[in-house]
Amino acid sequence: VLFVRSKSGWVKEMDAKYFGKWDIWMINTDGSGEKKVVTDGCWGTWRPDGQTIVFARGGKVFTRNLSSDEEKLIFDAEEKIKKGAIAQQPEMSPNGKFLAMTVRGSDRQTGIWNFEKNEWYTTGGGCQINWWPSNKKVLRMNEGHGRGGTEVLSIEVDENGKPTQPIRGLRVPKELRFMDLRLRRSHEYFPRIDQSETWLVWCATQYGHDHDIYDYEVFIWDITTNKKKDFVRLTFHSGNDRWPDIFTGEPAAAPAAREEEPDVSSDEGADEEMDDTGDEDMESESEEQPSEEDSGTEDE
Repeated sequence: VLFVRSKSGWVKEMDAKYFGKWDIWMINTDGSGEKKVVTDGCWGTWRPDGQTIVFARGGKVFTRNLSSDEEKLIFDAEEKIKKGAIAQQPEMSPNGKFLAMTVRGSDRQTGIWNFEKNEWYTTGGGCQINWWPSNKKVLRMNEGHGRGGTEVLSIEVDENGKPTQPIRGLRVPKELRFMDLRLRRSHEYFPRIDQSETWLVWCATQYGHDHDIYDYEVFIWDITTNKKKDFVRLTFHSGNDRWPDIFTGEPAAAPAAREEEPDVSSDEGADEEMDDTGDEDMESESEEQPSEEDSGTEDE
Protein backbone atom coordinates (compact mmCIF):
# COMPACT_ATOMS: atom_id res chain seq x y z
CA VAL A 1 0.00 0.00 0.00
CA LEU A 2 1.41 3.34 -1.09
CA PHE A 3 0.46 6.51 0.78
CA VAL A 4 1.58 10.08 1.45
CA ARG A 5 2.43 11.24 4.97
CA SER A 6 2.90 14.83 6.12
CA LYS A 7 6.22 15.62 7.76
CA SER A 8 4.76 17.52 10.71
CA GLY A 9 1.29 16.65 11.98
CA TRP A 10 -1.86 17.71 10.15
CA VAL A 11 -1.29 19.55 6.88
CA LYS A 12 -4.22 20.87 4.86
CA GLU A 13 -4.86 19.26 1.50
CA MET A 14 -4.46 22.56 -0.34
CA ASP A 15 -0.77 22.32 0.61
CA ALA A 16 -0.25 19.15 -1.42
CA LYS A 17 1.60 21.28 -3.99
CA TYR A 18 4.31 22.05 -1.42
CA PHE A 19 6.22 18.81 -1.86
CA GLY A 20 8.63 19.66 0.96
CA LYS A 21 5.77 19.04 3.42
CA TRP A 22 5.22 15.40 2.37
CA ASP A 23 6.96 12.05 1.99
CA ILE A 24 5.70 8.90 0.29
CA TRP A 25 5.54 5.75 2.39
CA MET A 26 4.73 2.11 1.82
CA ILE A 27 3.30 -0.58 4.10
CA ASN A 28 2.42 -4.24 3.52
CA THR A 29 -1.22 -5.28 3.57
CA ASP A 30 -0.68 -7.16 6.84
CA GLY A 31 0.61 -4.00 8.54
CA SER A 32 4.28 -4.94 8.45
CA GLY A 33 7.24 -3.33 6.71
CA GLU A 34 6.26 0.33 6.98
CA LYS A 35 8.98 2.45 5.41
CA LYS A 36 9.56 5.73 3.63
CA VAL A 37 10.22 5.23 -0.09
CA VAL A 38 10.35 8.84 -1.37
CA THR A 39 11.53 11.97 0.42
CA ASP A 40 9.80 15.21 -0.60
CA GLY A 41 7.15 13.74 -2.88
CA CYS A 42 3.39 13.58 -3.33
CA TRP A 43 0.68 11.94 -5.46
CA GLY A 44 2.26 8.48 -5.59
CA THR A 45 0.62 5.76 -7.72
CA TRP A 46 1.60 2.21 -8.68
CA ARG A 47 2.53 0.91 -12.10
CA PRO A 48 1.32 -2.60 -13.12
CA ASP A 49 4.73 -4.24 -12.48
CA GLY A 50 4.28 -3.74 -8.73
CA GLN A 51 7.85 -2.41 -8.46
CA THR A 52 7.57 1.06 -9.98
CA ILE A 53 5.71 4.11 -8.76
CA VAL A 54 4.92 7.48 -10.36
CA PHE A 55 4.98 10.63 -8.21
CA ALA A 56 5.32 14.41 -8.32
CA ARG A 57 7.90 16.67 -6.75
CA GLY A 58 7.01 20.28 -7.49
CA GLY A 59 6.89 20.73 -11.25
CA LYS A 60 8.63 17.45 -11.96
CA VAL A 61 7.18 13.95 -12.32
CA PHE A 62 9.32 10.89 -11.64
CA THR A 63 9.20 7.14 -11.69
CA ARG A 64 10.99 5.23 -8.96
CA ASN A 65 11.90 1.57 -8.95
CA LEU A 66 11.42 0.42 -5.37
CA SER A 67 13.79 -2.54 -5.81
CA SER A 68 16.77 -0.52 -7.04
CA ASP A 69 15.72 2.92 -5.66
CA GLU A 70 16.46 4.36 -9.11
CA GLU A 71 14.55 7.56 -9.88
CA LYS A 72 13.89 8.72 -13.43
CA LEU A 73 12.55 12.14 -14.44
CA ILE A 74 9.74 11.61 -16.97
CA PHE A 75 8.18 15.08 -17.16
CA ASP A 76 9.07 18.64 -16.18
CA ALA A 77 6.09 21.00 -16.19
CA GLU A 78 8.32 24.07 -15.94
CA GLU A 79 10.22 23.01 -19.06
CA LYS A 80 7.31 21.68 -21.11
CA ILE A 81 4.51 24.06 -20.06
CA LYS A 82 5.54 27.20 -18.17
CA LYS A 83 8.13 28.30 -15.62
CA GLY A 84 6.64 28.04 -12.15
CA ALA A 85 4.15 25.33 -13.17
CA ILE A 86 3.42 22.61 -10.59
CA ALA A 87 2.46 19.01 -11.44
CA GLN A 88 -0.43 17.59 -9.43
CA GLN A 89 -2.03 14.13 -9.42
CA PRO A 90 0.03 12.70 -12.30
CA GLU A 91 -1.37 9.42 -13.58
CA MET A 92 0.32 7.33 -16.27
CA SER A 93 -1.99 5.58 -18.71
CA PRO A 94 -2.34 1.82 -18.23
CA ASN A 95 -0.32 1.22 -21.43
CA GLY A 96 2.45 3.56 -20.24
CA LYS A 97 2.34 5.78 -23.34
CA PHE A 98 0.79 8.90 -21.80
CA LEU A 99 0.79 10.96 -18.62
CA ALA A 100 -2.37 12.80 -17.49
CA MET A 101 -2.08 15.52 -14.86
CA THR A 102 -3.40 18.70 -13.31
CA VAL A 103 -1.18 21.77 -13.66
CA ARG A 104 -1.16 24.48 -11.00
CA GLY A 105 1.19 27.27 -9.94
CA SER A 106 1.92 29.70 -12.79
CA ASP A 107 -0.59 27.94 -15.05
CA ARG A 108 -3.97 26.30 -14.48
CA GLN A 109 -5.03 23.49 -16.79
CA THR A 110 -5.23 19.75 -17.20
CA GLY A 111 -3.72 17.75 -20.02
CA ILE A 112 -2.00 14.68 -21.41
CA TRP A 113 1.68 14.25 -22.27
CA ASN A 114 2.64 11.90 -25.12
CA PHE A 115 6.04 10.41 -24.24
CA GLU A 116 6.85 9.20 -27.76
CA LYS A 117 5.86 12.38 -29.60
CA ASN A 118 7.05 14.69 -26.82
CA GLU A 119 3.79 16.64 -27.09
CA TRP A 120 1.32 18.14 -24.61
CA TYR A 121 -2.42 18.04 -25.30
CA THR A 122 -4.56 20.27 -23.11
CA THR A 123 -7.87 19.01 -21.80
CA GLY A 124 -8.91 22.47 -20.62
CA GLY A 125 -9.20 23.67 -17.03
CA GLY A 126 -10.48 21.76 -14.03
CA CYS A 127 -8.59 19.09 -12.08
CA GLN A 128 -8.47 15.42 -10.99
CA ILE A 129 -7.89 13.92 -14.43
CA ASN A 130 -7.52 10.13 -14.54
CA TRP A 131 -7.63 7.28 -17.07
CA TRP A 132 -10.25 4.81 -18.14
CA PRO A 133 -8.64 1.32 -18.23
CA SER A 134 -8.94 1.15 -22.04
CA ASN A 135 -6.57 4.16 -22.50
CA LYS A 136 -9.24 5.67 -24.76
CA LYS A 137 -10.82 8.17 -22.35
CA VAL A 138 -10.06 10.27 -19.29
CA LEU A 139 -12.30 11.52 -16.52
CA ARG A 140 -11.89 15.13 -15.45
CA MET A 141 -13.54 17.44 -12.94
CA ASN A 142 -14.95 20.65 -14.39
CA GLU A 143 -15.18 23.61 -12.02
CA GLY A 144 -17.44 26.63 -12.21
CA HIS A 145 -20.16 24.77 -14.12
CA GLY A 146 -22.87 22.27 -13.22
CA ARG A 147 -25.69 22.49 -10.70
CA GLY A 148 -23.45 22.62 -7.65
CA GLY A 149 -20.54 24.40 -9.26
CA THR A 150 -18.81 21.26 -10.57
CA GLU A 151 -19.47 18.39 -12.99
CA VAL A 152 -17.71 15.17 -14.04
CA LEU A 153 -16.49 15.04 -17.65
CA SER A 154 -15.56 12.07 -19.81
CA ILE A 155 -13.16 13.01 -22.61
CA GLU A 156 -12.37 10.68 -25.49
CA VAL A 157 -8.78 10.65 -26.78
CA ASP A 158 -7.26 9.26 -29.98
CA GLU A 159 -4.39 6.78 -30.37
CA ASN A 160 -1.93 9.58 -29.51
CA GLY A 161 -3.71 10.58 -26.32
CA LYS A 162 -5.07 13.77 -27.88
CA PRO A 163 -8.70 14.77 -27.16
CA THR A 164 -10.90 14.08 -30.16
CA GLN A 165 -12.66 17.39 -29.54
CA PRO A 166 -10.71 20.62 -28.88
CA ILE A 167 -11.17 21.82 -25.29
CA ARG A 168 -10.21 25.19 -23.88
CA GLY A 169 -10.74 26.36 -20.33
CA LEU A 170 -13.87 25.25 -18.51
CA ARG A 171 -16.44 25.62 -21.29
CA VAL A 172 -16.89 22.22 -22.85
CA PRO A 173 -19.18 20.56 -25.42
CA LYS A 174 -22.40 19.22 -23.89
CA GLU A 175 -21.63 15.61 -24.85
CA LEU A 176 -18.57 15.57 -22.56
CA ARG A 177 -20.70 16.18 -19.47
CA PHE A 178 -20.74 12.76 -17.86
CA MET A 179 -22.28 13.22 -14.40
CA ASP A 180 -23.92 16.15 -12.63
CA LEU A 181 -26.26 15.11 -9.82
CA ARG A 182 -29.81 16.44 -9.98
CA LEU A 183 -29.77 17.00 -6.22
CA ARG A 184 -29.00 19.77 -3.78
CA ARG A 185 -25.85 17.75 -3.00
CA SER A 186 -24.28 18.34 -6.40
CA HIS A 187 -20.75 19.61 -5.76
CA GLU A 188 -18.94 16.57 -7.22
CA TYR A 189 -15.29 15.53 -6.93
CA PHE A 190 -13.01 12.43 -6.86
CA PRO A 191 -14.40 10.44 -9.86
CA ARG A 192 -13.05 6.95 -10.64
CA ILE A 193 -14.13 4.30 -13.14
CA ASP A 194 -13.80 0.55 -12.48
CA GLN A 195 -11.69 -1.82 -14.58
CA SER A 196 -14.74 -3.14 -16.45
CA GLU A 197 -15.67 0.45 -17.41
CA THR A 198 -19.17 -0.11 -16.06
CA TRP A 199 -19.21 1.64 -12.68
CA LEU A 200 -18.44 5.22 -11.76
CA VAL A 201 -17.79 6.22 -8.16
CA TRP A 202 -17.37 9.77 -6.90
CA CYS A 203 -18.22 12.02 -3.97
CA ALA A 204 -20.40 15.08 -3.61
CA THR A 205 -21.20 17.70 -0.99
CA GLN A 206 -24.00 20.20 -0.63
CA TYR A 207 -22.14 23.06 1.06
CA GLY A 208 -18.61 24.35 0.68
CA HIS A 209 -15.68 23.12 -1.37
CA ASP A 210 -12.58 22.35 0.71
CA HIS A 211 -11.92 18.64 0.42
CA ASP A 212 -10.65 18.14 3.95
CA ILE A 213 -13.36 20.16 5.72
CA TYR A 214 -16.79 19.73 4.14
CA ASP A 215 -19.13 16.72 4.24
CA TYR A 216 -18.66 14.73 1.04
CA GLU A 217 -20.61 11.48 0.54
CA VAL A 218 -19.91 8.57 -1.84
CA PHE A 219 -22.10 7.85 -4.89
CA ILE A 220 -22.07 5.05 -7.48
CA TRP A 221 -23.64 4.73 -10.92
CA ASP A 222 -23.87 1.94 -13.49
CA ILE A 223 -23.00 3.96 -16.60
CA THR A 224 -25.20 1.75 -18.81
CA THR A 225 -28.26 3.13 -17.00
CA ASN A 226 -29.99 6.51 -16.78
CA LYS A 227 -27.61 8.99 -15.16
CA LYS A 228 -30.43 11.32 -14.15
CA LYS A 229 -32.11 8.83 -11.82
CA ASP A 230 -30.22 5.54 -11.51
CA PHE A 231 -27.25 6.69 -9.40
CA VAL A 232 -27.10 5.47 -5.79
CA ARG A 233 -25.82 7.25 -2.72
CA LEU A 234 -23.66 4.78 -0.78
CA THR A 235 -22.68 6.66 2.39
CA PHE A 236 -24.68 8.61 4.96
CA HIS A 237 -22.18 9.80 7.53
CA SER A 238 -21.33 13.06 9.28
CA GLY A 239 -17.67 12.35 8.55
CA ASN A 240 -15.99 13.51 5.35
CA ASP A 241 -15.94 10.70 2.74
CA ARG A 242 -13.59 11.32 -0.20
CA TRP A 243 -11.09 9.83 -2.69
CA PRO A 244 -13.05 6.61 -3.38
CA ASP A 245 -11.82 3.93 -5.76
CA ILE A 246 -13.61 0.84 -7.03
CA PHE A 247 -12.52 -2.72 -7.79
CA THR A 248 -14.80 -5.24 -9.52
CA GLY A 249 -14.04 -8.86 -10.31
CA GLU A 250 -12.23 -11.56 -8.36
CA PRO A 251 -9.83 -10.21 -5.72
CA ALA A 252 -6.39 -11.72 -5.29
CA ALA A 253 -5.84 -14.21 -2.48
CA ALA A 254 -5.35 -12.59 0.91
CA PRO A 255 -1.79 -12.62 2.30
CA ALA A 256 -0.98 -15.40 4.75
CA ALA A 257 -1.43 -14.39 8.38
CA ARG A 258 1.74 -13.81 10.33
CA GLU A 259 2.54 -16.48 12.89
CA GLU A 260 2.18 -15.46 16.51
CA GLU A 261 5.33 -15.49 18.62
CA PRO A 262 5.25 -18.45 21.06
CA ASP A 263 4.56 -17.50 24.68
CA VAL A 264 7.67 -18.64 26.53
CA SER A 265 7.26 -18.86 30.30
CA SER A 266 9.22 -20.48 33.12
CA ASP A 267 6.03 -21.91 34.63
CA GLU A 268 3.91 -23.30 31.75
CA GLY A 269 1.38 -24.99 33.99
CA ALA A 270 0.69 -21.83 35.97
CA ASP A 271 0.36 -19.82 32.77
CA GLU A 272 -2.09 -22.30 31.30
CA GLU A 273 -4.18 -22.18 34.46
CA MET A 274 -4.19 -18.37 34.44
CA ASP A 275 -5.08 -18.27 30.73
CA ASP A 276 -8.00 -20.65 31.28
CA THR A 277 -9.29 -18.56 34.18
CA GLY A 278 -8.81 -15.34 32.24
CA ASP A 279 -10.71 -16.70 29.25
CA GLU A 280 -13.65 -17.73 31.44
CA ASP A 281 -13.76 -14.30 33.05
CA MET A 282 -13.67 -12.60 29.68
CA GLU A 283 -16.45 -14.79 28.28
CA SER A 284 -18.61 -14.12 31.32
CA GLU A 285 -17.95 -10.40 31.12
CA SER A 286 -18.70 -10.40 27.41
CA GLU A 287 -22.08 -12.06 28.00
CA GLU A 288 -23.07 -9.34 30.44
CA GLN A 289 -22.16 -6.45 28.11
CA PRO A 290 -25.15 -4.92 26.26
CA SER A 291 -24.96 -4.86 22.50
CA GLU A 292 -24.72 -1.56 20.58
CA GLU A 293 -28.30 -2.11 19.53
CA ASP A 294 -29.43 -2.57 23.14
CA SER A 295 -27.57 0.49 24.37
CA GLY A 296 -28.94 2.66 21.60
CA THR A 297 -25.46 3.47 20.24
CA GLU A 298 -25.35 3.51 16.49
CA ASP A 299 -23.56 5.31 13.69
CA GLU A 300 -25.38 8.35 12.41
